[in-house]
Amino acid sequence: MLTILFLLVTCTFIFVCFISHYEQKQIKNQKINTASIHLRAWRHLMWLFQQHRGKSTAFLNGDETTQKDLLGLEAKITEGINSLKHAPSKNRNWQATIQLWQELSKHWQQKSVEDNFKLHNTLIKQLIFAIEDEISWMASFRSASKSSDFEQTTISLLNTIEFVGQTRAIGTSVTASRKCESITKIRLCYLSQKLQQTAESLQEKDVQSRQKKALITAIIQQVQERLLPAQNLMTTKAWFDLCTDSIDGLYTHFDKSIDLGERIGRGQ
Repeated sequence: MLTILFLLVTCTFIFVCFISHYEQKQIKNQKINTASIHLRAWRHLMWLFQQHRGKSTAFLNGDETTQKDLLGLEAKITEGINSLKHAPSKNRNWQATIQLWQELSKHWQQKSVEDNFKLHNTLIKQLIFAIEDEISWMASFRSASKSSDFEQTTISLLNTIEFVGQTRAIGTSVTASRKCESITKIRLCYLSQKLQQTAESLQEKDVQSRQKKALITAIIQQVQERLLPAQNLMTTKAWFDLCTDSIDGLYTHFDKSIDLGERIGRGQ
């Protein structure tokens, strides 16, 4: 009798532990799902913000052909923000991003090129902070060494994308105005240096690193050969499209990194 009772208690204990473990795993997976939703939505919004910065820079420099694109971008940004209402975030940087966009979207046309550029940079940096917070949280489910590598690699790639985005916006000023002023040269040189450092840090041992390096060096070359001397300038659209191709390529690698983080977080 005691043996049967002992077996019943033991089986019950094992069953309760199993259910508890299963429920904890379900809760963790749900949190990872939510983090993934945020990261993918925020990454797309960052792309839209960067597009808006470049197009609005061109508009304020006299290129009115971008006005239709800007209206479309603003509609997509509003839609993107609203789509996250079903997956609310307590991330303070995200809430600050929403407020910054609401203010910027109302007044950017009354701003100078310089102020508009700075406001967009602040907006995007705030969103990057929100993304970094979510990446750090997702990295917490990995082993210490893998967590550090995943977090550093993904965030570094995100900042590189933003360096290219800023280069695109500044370069748009050059192609639209057909001149490269002193302050513009200083900024382009600074961004080129940052991109060059990233390119040099990439080891060419794998295909992804070689692809990233090629995307970055293509922009550096155009800056040095065309934008800085303001010679043989391409059209604003051609420059914008060239940078967008590089940005989209780098975002593809960013997406792959997030996918990997999600799979490992689930223990797959």
